[in-house]
Parts: sequence; C-alpha cells; structure tokens
Amino acid sequence: MAQSLLEFLGNPSSYPEHPKRVEVRQTHTSWVFLTDTRAYKLKKPVKFDFLDFSTVDQRRKACADELRLNQRLAPDVYQDVTPIYLDAKGRYSLRKKGQIADWLVKMRRLDDARSLQSQIETDTVSATEIARLASRLTQFYGDAPPVSLQPSEYRFALDCHIRANRTVLLDHVRDRQGDVVRRVHTAQLLYLHAKACVFDERVCDGRIVEGHGDLRPEHIYLLSTPTIIDCIEFSREFRELDVVDELAFLAMECSRAHAAWIGKQILQAYVDASGDRVPEELLAFYATYRACVRAKVALLRGDQMAEGPGPVAHDEAVEYLQLADEQATRFGQAVVFVVRGLTGTGKTTTAKALAERFGLHHLQTDLVRRQMFPANSGETPAYGEGRYAPENRQHVYEELLRRAEVLLARGLSVVLDGTFATSQLHERVMEVAERFHAKPLFINCTCEAELATGRIEQRRLLGDALSEATPSTHARQCRAEQLPRASIPQCSIDTSCAISLIERTVASAISRCRATATGV
Repeated sequence: MAQSLLEFLGNPSSYPEHPKRVEVRQTHTSWVFLTDTRAYKLKKPVKFDFLDFSTVDQRRKACADELRLNQRLAPDVYQDVTPIYLDAKGRYSLRKKGQIADWLVKMRRLDDARSLQSQIETDTVSATEIARLASRLTQFYGDAPPVSLQPSEYRFALDCHIRANRTVLLDHVRDRQGDVVRRVHTAQLLYLHAKACVFDERVCDGRIVEGHGDLRPEHIYLLSTPTIIDCIEFSREFRELDVVDELAFLAMECSRAHAAWIGKQILQAYVDASGDRVPEELLAFYATYRACVRAKVALLRGDQMAEGPGPVAHDEAVEYLQLADEQATRFGQAVVFVVRGLTGTGKTTTAKALAERFGLHHLQTDLVRRQMFPANSGETPAYGEGRYAPENRQHVYEELLRRAEVLLARGLSVVLDGTFATSQLHERVMEVAERFHAKPLFINCTCEAELATGRIEQRRLLGDALSEATPSTHARQCRAEQLPRASIPQCSIDTSCAISLIERTVASAISRCRATATGV
C-alpha cells in the first residue's frame, strides 16, 4: 500500500465533509480513518491462509461484502462503498477524477463511549441494556436458517482450524508458551474426535448458522437498538458457526474484561428463548478455541508493526493463551496412550498417526534402546540377549517412562510405543498416569501372524527401521505376552484396517473412558 495513499486519507482536506481532524486506527487487515461524523475503512493488501486482499478487485469485493453483511446487525451504520481515484499526476481524490486506485467502506461514526467495551471499562453497563442485547442476538440467531452441511464437514472444518491455529502459534511462541499451545490444542483435538456425537447433534439440530464471526465487546454498541458492527466479511466459512460458539466467544471476552456476568446473562437468555441445552464442556471447548484464535490474531497483527511484534502483541497473545489453558481444564486433561503389541503388528505406524492426529509426543522404545545401547555395525543380537536381555529391556522401559514423566509434568500428552508385554509394565504406566493426573488408554495392536512376519521381513530388507526384530522374535513374544488386566482402559485394533478406521476406534475408546470417569 502506497504511503502517499495513507497520507491522503489521513488529511482532513481529503473528505467532502471537511472534518477538523482525522483519527487513524488499524487492525491486521484494515486501516480505519475516523472523521467527526464518519468512518472510512481501507483494506490492507495482505494475504494470509484465511484471506486474500492482495488485489484491488479482491478488496472491492470485500468492501461490498462488508456493506451487505453488516446490514443485518448495523443497518444504519454501513452506508456505501466509495472508490478512491488516482489522476495522471499521481494525486488521490474521492471525487471522480482519473482511474480507480482502491476502495473504502463508508460508515456512520459511532460514539466510542457507547461500545460495550468502553462501558465495561467504566463500569456503566446495566442489566437492562444487556437484556436488550441478548434479545437482539437471540432474535438474530432464531431468524438465521440452519446452514446446510454434513456433520462430518463441520467437524473437519473445526479440525482444520484448530491445526492452523496451532501451526501459527508454534511459529511465534517459545518455551513455556509452546507447552501451553500444545496442551490446549491436544485437548481440543481429543475432545473434537472423542465427542464427535456432540458436534453431530449440533449440526442435526440446526444450531449451525451464518452468524457474525467476530462477536466481541468492542464491536457491540449499546444504543436504543443494540448495534453490532464489523462482522467477518472475508470468509463465509468463518461465519458459519455454532450459535454457542459465537456466544462462548463473547462470554470469554467479557470474562477477560472482568465482566463475566454479561456473558452468562446473554447465554442464559439464549438458552431460555431457544430451549438449547448446551453441555458446559462444549462451551469451554469453544471458549478455548476462540482464545487461541485471538492469540493468533494478536501475533499476526504484531508481525505488521515496523519494529516487529513487540511486547504488547506478545503479552496479549500470552493472556489469551492463559485463558485457553484455564478453559481447557474443563473438558480435557493429559493422556497417556500406550500403543502396544507384538513386533510386526504395526505399533509404530499407529503411534505416529495418533501423535499427528492429536498432537501427542511420540516416545518409542526402539529409539530409546538405540540411544542407550548404540548398535555395532552388522550386529543384531538375538532376542533376550545383549541389549535385548531382560535387565536391559527393563532399563529401556524405565528410561521411556522417565521421559514421559518429564513431559507429563509439563501437562503434555504422550503416546508410548513398545511391546509392553508384561503386567509389571502395565502397572508402571498406570502408576505414572495416576501420579500426573493423566488419562491412560492402552491400544492393543493385532493382526494375522502372517501379516506381522511379512512386515518384519520387509523391514529387514529395507534396512531403514529402528526395530531389529526377526520373525522368531514375534513367535517368542507371542508365547510370553501378558495382556493388560480387564480393568485397565483399553481397546484393540486390527492394524490391517485403514488408519482412519483405527483413529475412529481410538476416539470411541477415549469417549468411553471419559464417560466412565465422569459418570455421564
């Protein structure tokens, strides 16, 4: 964006109403130029994964969409889409002179003091005003037709957004905040997949509508008719959301501003009017998700500052991540997955897939063994000898569990990948999980013996695997294997099935574990 254009729009003489001054504000996607009576919004020529304003035509369309969509909740605020002209001498004008250089959304300026954000800060919000706002929102959602989509489409979109948030946040934060990011996103992914039926019911009950998309106190004005501006215009997908996702977002922002009662009153009014009985866990899930989105936005906005993100953007992101972490404890806790079974049954393939699916740390006995007992060139000791001797196998498992404890102490979830063929090891895992208040789940990998030995032979031929097992290893383990006792949370999977089916089986097992633990 040309600096000369910003200077033009910042000059009071550029506007037909001849204001005394122009105030300039910016977000990560726009500049807003405020005169005495109007507001003019200019889209930044930015391109992110979630929006593209990089061309003049794309910005024109975004302006038109913003005008149209905001008529729903702010019909007397959004007035027009106005072209900016550039003449042959390189001079800008809002009068028709030259070629169109860019576009503005023209709005009526609202009094900042009437925003919900300002009234929270001055402690001047009344319950009556919030009741009017709740009524306005309830009517808006009640009038909105349900979005036509399949439950699986809704869950897939949420999964993609959660992963995208995690990627951006991990690119920006370090150390302890990185742990928070991993913790809250693992909790979100586990809940989304374990409670798929909850999300499916939301879709089937018609609770997914085209909403506002960015329902925050600073966008709400407590006028005689509550007015809500700045909806998400650049992505229909971001506007298509669960009603309580949007209301949980507003409640989270009000709580952050030390006015939790506002969010609670609005949610209760919606529940009373709609009859929608919402699980508390689901509200916490959505609040966590939205806090992560806001942390991401703060960091992206900071990236655009000339001097870099700076402490303000970082501190804001950290505050949102702390909120997300607090909310995540209401619907999730660390997990210990034990992917176990005989050699060749597909443990490592399964463990890697689960680690990727749910954001878990993958700890593998084969890798720990190589690190503790480096292999000599060409040496492959027989099972039960050398580094595979019983005492050395015990050392490997103890080191694996020690590493798991380090991660669990930080609130992080793990997937343990190994044979785990003895009752003693099963009990050690249960003791570790209990000590760190983590949910254990043993995943017993099985397949036909012929398939397992075929995998072992192929692995030996390729020579690129950490495992040194042979077909005879599989046979010896089969004779000695001890299965987990029945009271240990577990599921069995046939690893000849597609990995997607395996993931669904594990998600169902997680759901059963949650139900057993919570009595629901």
